[in-house]
Amino acid sequence: MAKTTAKHFEIFKLECEKWIEVLGLKDWSVWYYHGGGLADCLASIKALVSSRVISIFLAKDWGDNEITEFQLKKTAFHEVSHILLVKLECLGKARTTFDSEIDEEAHSIIRTLENTLFVPRMNP
Repeated sequence: MAKTTAKHFEIFKLECEKWIEVLGLKDWSVWYYHGGGLADCLASIKALVSSRVISIFLAKDWGDNEITEFQLKKTAFHEVSHILLVKLECLGKARTTFDSEIDEEAHSIIRTLENTLFVPRMNP
C-alpha cells in the first residue's frame, strides 16, 4: 500500500498554492491537512461557502496508486479546480436554486478564467 509522506504533502500543498494563484482564487481562506478527508479519495476538499473557507486534504493512504510528483501535482490541480466550481456545485444540489443564480455563478467562473488565463496570454 502506498503512503504519502511529509515531502509528498509539501509538493501537493505548493502545487495547490500555485493553482490558487494562477486561477485568482484569493478570496478563500485555505487550510491544508495531511490525512483525513473523504474515504477512498487521493485528496478531497471541504468547503464552507458562506465563510469562504476551504479545507484541502491529501490522503495518507493511496492504496495501489503509485505516488509520483506528476500524480501529486495533478491531484492538487484537481482539488483546486473544485474550489473554482464549489459554489456552482452547491447551487446545483440545492432544492431552491433559481436559474439566475446558476447563470450568475457560471459567469463568475467564466470571468475568472478570462482574467487569469485569457487576458494574460493576449497581452505579450
